[in-house]
Amino acid sequence: MKKLFFISCQLIAISMVAQVRKDTLTYTPVSTASDTNIHVYASAVVQNVEAAIFQYQHNMHGVISGYRIQIDFGQDRNAVNKVKSDFSGKYPAQSSYITYKQPYFRVSVGDFRTKLEAVCFLNKIKYNYPAAFVVSDKITPRPLN
Repeated sequence: MKKLFFISCQLIAISMVAQVRKDTLTYTPVSTASDTNIHVYASAVVQNVEAAIFQYQHNMHGVISGYRIQIDFGQDRNAVNKVKSDFSGKYPAQSSYITYKQPYFRVSVGDFRTKLEAVCFLNKIKYNYPAAFVVSDKITPRPLN
């Protein structure tokens, strides 16, 4: 049984090397935001691996590593719920979450893939939530456009 497993792993590795060598010369553009002049070119292998990793993480866990903004925390559940509903009223497009880590309830908002996205949104809400800050968390990602 061990020999069969070892042989199958070798065959998979050999086929992957053959694919990589075949696709390294074919590059396709990756679309970026329309307001920039940056063009990123990636081989089909890189795009396929990135999509496979995203799909695996989504299927296995439904979450990926990312960032959220913590806008409030406290020991009173009613006060935290009030802050969450206040935020949802002001920013209905952003998701908000309440988590409990003893002894505090925490209100976190957003599902940001990069810290830059989180900081940009933090700057928008800083006036209403001056104590808010970016935290690393597991997020439920939105599909890429």
